[in-house]
Amino acid sequence: MLIRKWLPAAMFLMCFAFILALSAHAEENDLFDTRETVFKMNDPNALINGKKVVLQVPPTTINNYTFVPLRSVSDAIGANLTRKSDEIRLSYEGVTVEITVGRAEAFVQSNPVRLEQPPVVIKGTTMVPLRFIVNSLGLDLRYEPSTKEIRISSKIKKTPEPIDEDQPGNKKDVEEEAPVVRPRMENLTVDYLSANHSNLKSLDKIRLYSFGNTSIAAAKDNQVYILNRDPNKGYQIKKYDPNSADKMSVVASIDERFNFEYSVRDKYKINFSYGEFVPKKLVYNDASDTLYLLGESAAMYPDKLRLAVFSITPEVKMVTYQLENSGFYKLEDSFFSTLDDKTFYYGEPYSKMIYSANRGQALELVNSSPTSDKTQLISTMKDGVLYVYDKKSSTIFKWTGTGLVKHAQIAIHSDSVMHVAASFGYFYLLDDRRVVHRVTSDGKMESYAELGKASFNPGILGVPETSNWKLFGNERLLLDRYTLHMSTDSNGNLFLFDDGILIRVNVYPS
Repeated sequence: MLIRKWLPAAMFLMCFAFILALSAHAEENDLFDTRETVFKMNDPNALINGKKVVLQVPPTTINNYTFVPLRSVSDAIGANLTRKSDEIRLSYEGVTVEITVGRAEAFVQSNPVRLEQPPVVIKGTTMVPLRFIVNSLGLDLRYEPSTKEIRISSKIKKTPEPIDEDQPGNKKDVEEEAPVVRPRMENLTVDYLSANHSNLKSLDKIRLYSFGNTSIAAAKDNQVYILNRDPNKGYQIKKYDPNSADKMSVVASIDERFNFEYSVRDKYKINFSYGEFVPKKLVYNDASDTLYLLGESAAMYPDKLRLAVFSITPEVKMVTYQLENSGFYKLEDSFFSTLDDKTFYYGEPYSKMIYSANRGQALELVNSSPTSDKTQLISTMKDGVLYVYDKKSSTIFKWTGTGLVKHAQIAIHSDSVMHVAASFGYFYLLDDRRVVHRVTSDGKMESYAELGKASFNPGILGVPETSNWKLFGNERLLLDRYTLHMSTDSNGNLFLFDDGILIRVNVYPS
C-alpha cells in the first residue's frame, strides 16, 4: 500500500526533472551553435559539420603525437586563418594562436608555448599537433579507440536578437554595476630616475654606480630601494621616492649596526664584524612593508658565516644567519621569505635544501627541495601563502609549512626567460623578445609589457635642468641578461636597473 501511495509522486518528480533537463538543453541550444568535425586516423574521409569531405592528407601520428590538418579544423569552427610564408596566425573567439612551420615554439595570446613536436607540411598540407590546437582554442575533444574516430566540437554563441527596451519587462529595473578594470597605458613610457655622471651639481643626490653588487626592490607607491656601491662611501641602501624633495635618500650604510654575536653549535661564540659583510641581495616583504638585506662573509677564519640576513626597515637588525658548510651555492639564485617577520625561510637551489629559523636564530634544515638542479628560485606571497618559482622547470611550488609541493606549470620555455622578478603576489618573466609576462600564483600568464615598444621621456624625472636631455642619443633599453635587475611596485609599474641607470617603465598611468 505504501509503494502504491508514493508511486504517482515519484513518477511526477521524475517527469518534472526530465522536463527541466530538456528545458536547460533547449535553452543552451538557443544560445549556442554546435560545430563538429569527425576525423579517423589515417583515413582521408572526414565529416565536417555534417558534410562529407575528402582530405588531401589524413590525420597521422608523428613521434607518438597525433597531427591533424590545420585548415580543415579552422574552417570547421569558423576561425580566421592568415599565412605569410611559414608563419601562420589563427584567430578564434578572442584567442590568437601563432605558429611557424618547423618551429617548436608557438604563441597563444602573445605568450610563448613550447611544442613537443613542431608543425609540419605534408604534401602541401600544414599539419599541427592535435592536443595543442584543441587546448589553445578551448575546443572539446573526444576519441573513440574502437573506431579510431577523433571528434572535435565547438560551441559558438549566437548573436542575440535586438531587444526593444520600450516593451514591458525588457528593460532592467536595476542597472548592474560594472566591475572596475584598471586601464593600462596604451603606450608604455620610460622615465629615467637616476644619473651615473655629474654634469650637474643637482644630480649628485641621485647618482648611482654600476660596479659592485647591485640589487633593487620596489615597494609601495613608486618607491624603490637600491643596493649600490659608492666608490668613496662603500655599500649603501638608497631609497628613491618621487614624492620627496631630494628624490633619493640613504636609508642605511654598512656600519657598526651590522655587528652581532653568533653561536657555533652551542659550543662558543664569535663576533661578526660589519667590515667582513659583503651585501648581495635586497628582499622586500610587501605584507609588512619591511626591507631585508642578504649578504655573505668575506672572512677566512673557521666557522665563518655563509649567510647573514638583516632587516633594514624599520631598523637595522640581524634576523637570521647560516654557518659555512660544504658545497657550491649562489646567494643570488636562492629564495628568502617570511610570512610573519618572525619565522624565516631560505631555499638553496644547488644543495636543494630548505632551511628555517626564528628571528635571531641560526637557519636549520627543514626539508629537501623538489625543485630543479642548479636553478634560480624566487618567491612571493599571495593571501598569506608562500609560492616559489623554479626558473629551470617553469614550475610554481607552494609552501605547505613543512615543504614545497608542485602547484602549477607555466607555459613558457625556460631558455627564453632572461630575467625573473616577483612582488605583490605575482611573478614577472622577461623573455628574449623583450616582453614581460605577468604570472599569477596559479600559473596563469598574460603578456604584461612589450619593452621593445616603449617610448622615452626626455631628461631625468623631477630634475627640470635635464628636461631637454637625450641621455644616450638613440634611446633604448639595454636589458642585458647578466646585469639587469628588475622589480615591480604596488602600482604595477616596472623598475629596472639597466646599465647603471635606474628606470621606471610606466605600465599604468600615475
